[in-house]
Amino acid sequence: YHGRLDWTFTFAGDFAAFQPASPKGVHAAIRGWVCAALCDLGLQIDPVKTGPVGRTARNGSCTTQVTGHDLPSGGRKLVGCAQRRRGARFLEHGVVTQVAGPLSGPSSTSIHELLGETLALAAFVRALSCVLQRAGLVLQIDSPTTDELTRAERLVTRRYGRSSWTRQGVLQ
Repeated sequence: YHGRLDWTFTFAGDFAAFQPASPKGVHAAIRGWVCAALCDLGLQIDPVKTGPVGRTARNGSCTTQVTGHDLPSGGRKLVGCAQRRRGARFLEHGVVTQVAGPLSGPSSTSIHELLGETLALAAFVRALSCVLQRAGLVLQIDSPTTDELTRAERLVTRRYGRSSWTRQGVLQ
């Protein structure tokens, strides 16, 4: 569950469209595109390092530590990413933190903390669109259907918006 000012993004497709055609290949490409867009907006992103990945690596809230799937700035997580796979297809979801929230840990940072201000979502969309165009891709911006919004609200109410879910596994 993320703050209302945070930017979220989702990429979905076939592994075969990437080189290497693997979960790591997809993740590396998407992380590279998002990193380039953020750098174009004036943010400093740390060199990508390998590290622990997956649910077991985070021990609770996804802001507790930087993993190998994240984009850090100054050693602290600015962008978190997760990937869901089914057969030859994937969905990769990520969050760019605009303002630190109540679940932000000492291992996370935000655009506001780094730049002293928040940025408009439109600026990120333009920057990401330009990066994707340079890669020969087109950013498809789509709005959720009424049914999708209803299902999402139900998930927030019943699961993701509850502190028992969000803080699950966080050491107290």
